[in-house]
Amino acid sequence: MVRMQKRGVFRALALAAVGVCVSLGTATLTGCSNFFVCQKSSCTSSSTTTGTGDYVYVSNSSSGSTYVSAYEIGTGTLTAISGSPYNLSYVPVAMAVSPNDASLYVVAAAGSTYSGLYRYPITTSTGAISTGSELESGNFSAMAISADGNFLFTLDSSTGTILTQYTLNTSTGAVTAVATFTTPGGPSGVGCPVSSATPSSATCAVATSPSENYVAVSLGTNGTVIFPYTSSAGITANYTGYIASPSTASGDYSAAFDASGYMYIARTIELTPYTSLAATTPTAGTSITFSSGMVPRSVTLSTAYGYLYTADEGASEISAFSLSSGALSQLTGSPITAPTYVSALAADRSGTYLLAAGYNASTGLEMFPISTTGLSTAVASEATGTTTTIPVVMAVSH
Repeated sequence: MVRMQKRGVFRALALAAVGVCVSLGTATLTGCSNFFVCQKSSCTSSSTTTGTGDYVYVSNSSSGSTYVSAYEIGTGTLTAISGSPYNLSYVPVAMAVSPNDASLYVVAAAGSTYSGLYRYPITTSTGAISTGSELESGNFSAMAISADGNFLFTLDSSTGTILTQYTLNTSTGAVTAVATFTTPGGPSGVGCPVSSATPSSATCAVATSPSENYVAVSLGTNGTVIFPYTSSAGITANYTGYIASPSTASGDYSAAFDASGYMYIARTIELTPYTSLAATTPTAGTSITFSSGMVPRSVTLSTAYGYLYTADEGASEISAFSLSSGALSQLTGSPITAPTYVSALAADRSGTYLLAAGYNASTGLEMFPISTTGLSTAVASEATGTTTTIPVVMAVSH
């Protein structure tokens, strides 16, 4: 098995020209003329050209740890969006695009001056983001938006025991906290922080189902809990399903749902499908076991739910599987070499490409064609930061 070695060196860019545009008194990002001015000589000039609507947003920019890079996805191409990279003035640890593609929601690293939940308006015709505002202060480590766009969820970073539910105003992008729910919490004595290890990774995660009936919270070595969900009311009761992690040495790091009632959990050494999700103890299917050290950190499905992919962080690879009623079959050529310490995956809105992000000064973001025969060589790539203590998170348009 080929292993991809870490390449490139970290390039620190001076940020002195970027003003801090946060009013701490009002806890709101306020406009200043250069807040979203591109800091790279290669940046594109402003344009009124209408885009494809197919966009990807990636943290850990090569411009610095507080930047987010934005790209338009074309036929085999990644094109920097005007104004990208954008300086947020904080390190992002979670990102999500609203289902109507009008807002980018970002969680700032816990314990920082800017810790909290932020919203940035998206110009849907170009993918560009503009000056944002802080919606909620607090220390969060994970976030997800329901497929219907009605609710947003955050998980606290201190203990991982508090899942907060917000209604989401699809017109303004504003959120309103309406309920909190209790989980078993992250690993004892650790909680759910974003680690500062090498590489930095999320300890816990939140996932919502495309069928709009479940919300799952993965809690590392404390397993995964499942909350019933409805589009009209969101979550109305505490979790009903609990899946224990196989051992204290194996953590549940990510979960994903398909449209047929199955959920898939990526663990330290395995990938397991589950059904009967409304049961107290959901039913496990046949697991895929990974070699020691591969560490499938995140899991995502293709747009049509026919394929599943894991970011094997420890091996810097992507594993690819076909799906049939929850059964997993590894595709030819899998695993494939990916960005160094790959930890973020997403399928683009067209269903044509898989985006993968890690750490590399030339190929930290790569785009792979999706096909029935598996993943082939990346057709486009872009630089990311190489400092592995900065987490990599990614969000795509819908």
